[in-house]
Amino acid sequence: MDHAPAPPFAVHLVTGGGSSSGIALLLRSLAAARVVALDAEWKPRRRGSPAAADPAALGDDTTPASETSPAPPKFPTVTLLQVACRFSDGGGGEGERSEVFVVDLLSVPLADLWAPLRELFERPETLKLGFRFKQDLVYLSSTFSAALGCDSGFDRVRAC
Repeated sequence: MDHAPAPPFAVHLVTGGGSSSGIALLLRSLAAARVVALDAEWKPRRRGSPAAADPAALGDDTTPASETSPAPPKFPTVTLLQVACRFSDGGGGEGERSEVFVVDLLSVPLADLWAPLRELFERPETLKLGFRFKQDLVYLSSTFSAALGCDSGFDRVRAC
């Protein structure tokens, strides 16, 4: 059986605040998608850096290091979120389409994304896909909690 090639899909770079067209399209897509694939990216941390090995290197001789700088976050900060959304028009699969987003979390206000992502993660009728996404979810939750407050993670989400 021959299958027609899948139609090309749009890829959107999402930067800026809530008034940008990219974030508006992302939020509509997250709300309407029946299948969502996610992947989070962060800057890798080096182990054994000189500053981490020598706490005195962070402060002078009279000031404890803990008073000169905040403690580093427990988990890396997610800086990029890749999201692919698949929609169906309900007409037997003939009207399916996809949108792909690359979201720069350093430039998008996390407050604009928190509720739509939480709703997506908690919506049982939407299939969420990710490769080894449990770690991504922990880091993503930590990123939102650090930026918006301790109750802004995704604690009711369970990754399998």
